[in-house]
Amino acid sequence: MAIENLCYLLSFNPSLSHLKIVAHEIDTPLKIRLLARAISNLKKLEHLELESVLGADPWRDALPTVFLSFPETLKSLVIRAGNASQDGTLHVTPEETDFDFQDGPVVLRQEPLSQLTKLTLVVYNALDLSHYGILQHMPNLVTLEFQFLQELGETNLAALAPAARAHCHALLNFIVRQPSKHGPDTEMIQLLAGLNPTLETLSYDHFQDEASLIAPVLQRYCDNLRDIRFRSCRALHGDTIRSILTFCAVLERFQVLNTDGTPGGSATIEDLVTDEWACTGIRHLELAVFWGEFEENEPYYLQTPPKQHPPPKDQERWNLLEKLYIQVGALKELEVLGLQGGIHVSIEDVEEADRYDGYEDDMREQAAFPQLFALGNPKTHKRGYLTWLGGLTKLKELRGSIHMASPEIAATLGRREVLWMTEHWPCLKVIELLEYAEKIPKRVPDYPHLNLFMKHLPAIDICRSRPPLPPSRSLKSPYEMDIFTVV
Repeated sequence: MAIENLCYLLSFNPSLSHLKIVAHEIDTPLKIRLLARAISNLKKLEHLELESVLGADPWRDALPTVFLSFPETLKSLVIRAGNASQDGTLHVTPEETDFDFQDGPVVLRQEPLSQLTKLTLVVYNALDLSHYGILQHMPNLVTLEFQFLQELGETNLAALAPAARAHCHALLNFIVRQPSKHGPDTEMIQLLAGLNPTLETLSYDHFQDEASLIAPVLQRYCDNLRDIRFRSCRALHGDTIRSILTFCAVLERFQVLNTDGTPGGSATIEDLVTDEWACTGIRHLELAVFWGEFEENEPYYLQTPPKQHPPPKDQERWNLLEKLYIQVGALKELEVLGLQGGIHVSIEDVEEADRYDGYEDDMREQAAFPQLFALGNPKTHKRGYLTWLGGLTKLKELRGSIHMASPEIAATLGRREVLWMTEHWPCLKVIELLEYAEKIPKRVPDYPHLNLFMKHLPAIDICRSRPPLPPSRSLKSPYEMDIFTVV
């Protein structure tokens, strides 16, 4: 639709609250003035998106003028614009020969956008300084979001920080969306480091943190951070995870997720038990833990009777596991817990013929947390740590390495354990024991004791609650996704 026609339609809809403009070209001062007047007359406008046709850059010359025409009622703004005009020329006054001469100059807004709380910058090439000036008009900005559409070269995104620090004192949420791991992570860390220490939420897709560069930056916000989410992230350093858990005392949600939605990250058990966790009020925790392996060839859960004196290195491993279980069991406010047993093995390196026996069996066994979901047996001195999670009375969802396809889970999670869970976790709604099913099962013929869940907690779902990814989206089958993290 031509800009002239759009402006004509807008003149008949002054009460619009939501508007999205997908433009191909706004290439003359006349079009800029027409659009500026049309938007300024929308006195009830709250949500505005300025988009562009792929490959076009229509806002290059229009943005400075149009931006100063936004009504003060605006609450959220999405701008997809590339390299706007460097001179920032305002196309305000028509010439005598212009079609709109009788309309007079465009009246620009003098007051800030005091109601605007969310700004989303959709970036498909390097931002320039023309974007930075808009932040001084947003004193009450709460959420700053970036959406990267493609891999970028060098950017000067970090130059946003001084303007944000000077003018956006209410900023609480910092969000980065990008389609792959090729985003400007270094620049985003520099930008994050320069903001006011008021942030409460950090959400970042496809972040790569091999060198733990973000850890000291997050410590700057540790007094306020309540929600941290790294999604589609396979390289969050263990030091970063440890730093978050040990310094962010008011943290309520911490998610590190792989591209397939399973808990991820690169934290070893040593990373997690070195220090006490400060986030005792956390309600949502999802991450992978690389807890190592035992020297003993026979898995502990198969030992009958269990060996009372394991090799020294195995005893050290048990000590580390117990510290981890104590840390988790102390999180009394937990509502969602997703712990994935991580292993440093790529499934692509496993021969197809060995995928479901031999070497991969070892992978499956490692994916479980030894004896965590077992009650044990004092008479036979069999270890069991499930009771250590007895304080999680608010638990609603249990995800990760608790799949019945794991030999250890199948062998240790029996009738006693199910009854214990239904008694001590009365709020439980989801426990990912079985593969994804479109409908919540009412009975499980293959595992009769699991039917006790449905008997005592009628609304519970014991299957994976997320549908499996199509083959084109992942190298792993849904079965494999349930059992282990592949890195």
